[in-house]
Formats: sequence, structure tokens, C-alpha cells
Amino acid sequence: MSGRSLRIGLVPFDLPPFYERGAKGGAKASILPGLAAELAARTGRRVELVEPLAGRQNGVSTPADVELCASELRARGADCLLLDLFHWTRLALAVALLRELDLPSALLANTRGGWNGITAVTAISGSLRETAQPRNLRRVERFRDTQPQEVLDWLQGIAAYAALKRSRLLEWGGGYGADMPFSRGDPAALEAALVREVLAEDQLVLVERARAIQSGDPRRLERFVRWLEQSGVRILPDGGRLTSASLGLQVALYLAARDRLAEMEGEDIAGVAIKCHYELSIAPVGCTACFLPAFLPYPEDAEGPRAVVPTACEGDLYGLAGLAILHAVNPRVPPLFGDLAMIEREFVLLRNCGASSAHWAGGLDRLEVRPNLHGKSGGALHYETPAEPEVTFTRLFRTPGGLALMLGEGEVVAETPATTFRDPWPHTRLRLPADPDLFFRAAPCNHGSLTRGRHARSLEALARQAGLSVVRCDREASLTSYLESL
Repeated sequence: MSGRSLRIGLVPFDLPPFYERGAKGGAKASILPGLAAELAARTGRRVELVEPLAGRQNGVSTPADVELCASELRARGADCLLLDLFHWTRLALAVALLRELDLPSALLANTRGGWNGITAVTAISGSLRETAQPRNLRRVERFRDTQPQEVLDWLQGIAAYAALKRSRLLEWGGGYGADMPFSRGDPAALEAALVREVLAEDQLVLVERARAIQSGDPRRLERFVRWLEQSGVRILPDGGRLTSASLGLQVALYLAARDRLAEMEGEDIAGVAIKCHYELSIAPVGCTACFLPAFLPYPEDAEGPRAVVPTACEGDLYGLAGLAILHAVNPRVPPLFGDLAMIEREFVLLRNCGASSAHWAGGLDRLEVRPNLHGKSGGALHYETPAEPEVTFTRLFRTPGGLALMLGEGEVVAETPATTFRDPWPHTRLRLPADPDLFFRAAPCNHGSLTRGRHARSLEALARQAGLSVVRCDREASLTSYLESL
């Protein structure tokens, strides 16, 4: 995804010119510079404050100030706008700046040190509702300076939305993987709401490159396998599905994908999907592509550090978009993609028929390559995800009213002797604080995604900007309301 910095526009507003001036409160100290630094530390993004009135003692108080701020914020490419409000101001000027820029925006009411920004924030919000407004202005948020965590979470969601709107999604093989109609998705709807473009290439792009690597550079494959073994990965061939030949083709397909993505550097690819069933897994290729969802969303391989590329299986376009959303909100963690294989009282089992991101194994020495149960040949990457106290689940899906995002915060519980499975696939045991029967009835499909940490507020901010409705799968009232709406 693009390495461009997040540019936060910050504009303070002053008293109207005809108001008596003097000491109205303590020193005007904005919380935003500190939050910008914290956002950069949390996400690894570069964050830049754009302050058109920096160095001035007073904030906006005249139409000329509005023109100056709008011009500089446009010129410097601000991604969002925060109005810093300490007291009463000229409401029409605040509304004019918001309308002029039409950016994701928030109003910050300063209340500490004797200031009262509450009146200005509520009055500006009321003024915005009086006339038809662009979409961004219908979603102007309100915060107090005593809510720094809420402001930070909103900024994190807006940063993710801004990055996604400049990004592209790439599908190898299109949709309808494994005969699942929902996997096709709607590229036009995603381009309208979330990303710049959805690209598609045939799997042949990868297969031909993989064959060329096998014939022209076999040592590259050997180095990768040796890196796996030296990292503690156990490879368990059976002489049938998993052989040196099928393992070599799986590695070659992965390296072909890395090479193709390197050629597309500068295209801001936020994630990829591979349609494995059935052109790759059965015919004409006859080998599963499990090393793509395992190692594209992993930060290194035998050739050194690598960019994390979220990867969905079965050409699942909405699944891919959901992974891109999670990674945009939480760039430091490769997101996990999997099937909802079980929904029980104790946990929801996320399992994928070949591989999920190797990051979630908790170390490559916890990873095994076992003969797969699917496809003519190839290995599956097995691991048991260790316990995680805080995770966030998502699934993007279609409703009669448009696109929606199901999300919920929960935890991952560890494997126990009573919850061991004999298949060769990765297993992640998700626990959500809601009735599992409600989740079973409301789950949009059999695919879902995870990231580490609690990110519901940031995801909700992103969803509001993208026009996505939200269903909280960690709240029984939200699940019940969604089911009643069907």
C-alpha cells in the first residue's frame, strides 16, 4: 500500500471579531500534536499535521481566514480535517470551511482549563443539518479534549480509509472459487466505497512464471525450502500428495506471486486473492497454491524482508477487501483469513483448507507442512494459533441496502487436549462475547478475518466514511437487530 503520510488538517477557530477579548480561559493547548505522534507510533505510518494558521496567536475569525486555510489544506493534500474549538465562534465560517473542503471531519470541543467548546461544537453540528450536505459533512464527528483515545481511534480509522482509497486489490483467477457465488463480490461497489480499483489477472500469470522458476532457477526453490527447515518448519512428505515435486511447485507459485507484485510496485496493491479451486488444485495444474496465503502475509522469506500482502483464498473479493481493511487499520499485524468451520459455546473455529498467514503460528518452528486433503497434490500448512487476549474479527458482505461490515472484538483461546483436530490445516479458536447461536444465524458466509488488538472504534469510523453499515457480532442486540431486519 502507498507509503504516503497521513496529513491531518488542524484549524483553530477564534471569537467573532466584535466580541470583547481578554482572558477567557487557560492557555490554548491542543491535544492533537501528541495524538498525531501516538498514531504514528501505533501504526507505523508517517503522520503530518497541516496547520495553515501555525504561528498565529488567533484562529479563524474572518472569511479571508477561511480562504487561506482552504487553499493551504488543498495544496498540501490534507486527508482529514479537525476544527479545534475552545469557545463560541462564527458558525458560518466553520460550516463554510467544512463544505469547501468536504473531507472526513471532526469537531473537537476543548473543555479543560476553563474553556467551553461544547456550545460551538453543538451549534456547528446543528447548522450542518439545516441544509443538504455532501456525504462527509453528514458524518462530522464530535469529540471532547477529555476523550483522547476516541480521537485517536477515529484518526486510525480515517488513516486506514485514506490509504485504502488510494489502493488497488488484485485477484488472480477472478471469483467463484470452489463454486461459491458469494466469492464473486461487486468490484464496482468496492471502487465506489473503498478502493481505487479492483484488478484481475488469470492464474496463468503465476503458473507460467512458476514453471520458469522451476526450470531456470531450481536453486531458488532449494534456498526457500532450506530456509523453512532452518527456521524450524517440519516438512512431512508422504510420497503421494506431498512430494519434492509438489512442494517445489507450491514454492515456485509463491515466488512467482512475489515477482509479479514486485513488477507492480507503485500500483499500491493492498491485498490479493487467489482462486485455487479448481484450476490450480485439480486441473489443469493439479497443485494447491497454499504457500500464497501462508507467506505473502508474512514479513520475510529466504530472500530477506518482504512486504506483508494480505491474501484471500477462493477468489473471495469481499474477503480480500476485509483483509485489506484490517491491515489498513492495523498495519503492524498480518491479518488472518479462514473458514468458519465450527461455531460452538466454547469457541468459533477458524480453519482454512490449506493455509492461513504463517504469522499466526506464533513462530515458524510451530509450523508443519503436511499432505493436504484437497487437490491432486500439495502440502497444507498446519499450526495451532496460540492464545491472544485481544483480537478483532471482520467480514465484509452485501445487504439489500448495500455493503456492510460485520465486526467484533474477542479473544483467541489456546488448543487443549479436548479441542484437538486431526486435519492438516491451521486452527484458530475465536471466542466472542455473544450468543454463538445468534452469530451462527447471522454469519454472512463461511469466511472471516482476524487481526490482533481491539479496533472496533477505528473500524466503525472507517465504515461510516465508506458508507458501510455495521453489524457487531460481539453484541447480541446488534445481531438480533440485524436478523430482524432480514
